[in-house]
Amino acid sequence: MVQRHRVRAAIDAYLASDVDHGDDMAAAYWLSDIVVDPDLGGFLRWRCRAVESLIGEIRAAVRADASVAVIPSVARPTAGGWYEPNGLMVLSPAAFFLIGFFIWGLRTWKTDQIEAE
Repeated sequence: MVQRHRVRAAIDAYLASDVDHGDDMAAAYWLSDIVVDPDLGGFLRWRCRAVESLIGEIRAAVRADASVAVIPSVARPTAGGWYEPNGLMVLSPAAFFLIGFFIWGLRTWKTDQIEAE
């Protein structure tokens, strides 16, 4: 439990800072943390085994002709942003254009729908 709190505090401090390390420097820091602190390395290995086990159980429960993909839900803020695009922002403008085309088509087809000025 102590490791979890320590890791969370370190991640929160990193995310709150304005530090922007390149991938090579971030990897060097990560490796040095693992070498210097064997308890941290053990905790991270345990977390990896737990995630691998969970994914293995999910894949075993899914039928054979279906595929399971793991989508990363968290990225470094310096890696291009936190937002994973899902297309929801496109729905409102698309609906606006669809309604406009529908009204245009209806009024072209049924000219009596046009209001007198």
